[in-house]
Amino acid sequence: MTGGILTIGGVQIAVAGVTVGGVLVTEGVMVGTAAVMRMGDDWNNFTYFADSSGNGSGELTPQNLMNELANSGVKYNPNDVIMVTKTPDGKLVWLEKGNNKSGFMHIFRKHANDFAKRGIKDIPTFLHKTLQNTPIRTGTNRAGPFAEFLIEGSKYTVAYGTNGYIVSFYPS
Repeated sequence: MTGGILTIGGVQIAVAGVTVGGVLVTEGVMVGTAAVMRMGDDWNNFTYFADSSGNGSGELTPQNLMNELANSGVKYNPNDVIMVTKTPDGKLVWLEKGNNKSGFMHIFRKHANDFAKRGIKDIPTFLHKTLQNTPIRTGTNRAGPFAEFLIEGSKYTVAYGTNGYIVSFYPS
């Protein structure tokens, strides 16, 4: 089927020919009001919309924090930032589109089903809310720094770089 949206296992899949927010989708996934759409031949060229209108969400990328990130001296791509926030202890952290090994695409491809099983449909927004809490445990393992959170009785882990870049996020 082309030019429509299929629902498979509770996940809506936008197939080629669908226009979301004025953008023609080559392939994509919509989870609740969040949408990830592939515009090219591989997942390295995709767009994340925090809502199906295609307008994104300024709440996840407030200008003051984007400015702070820009002035921080860390390497990042402002066009790829999906979410930026400060943790309760004042650490600036951000999520970029990423790739198969880190960032949103890693989280989405490896853990979206795990989040969906817990009723979480918009991972970046849930990550943002999670990071407003104080972690129950922090540490460093062979993969790098991490923080573990307890949200409504369930544990979630955020793995991040020492610079604040979010590498992964998953139910633990």
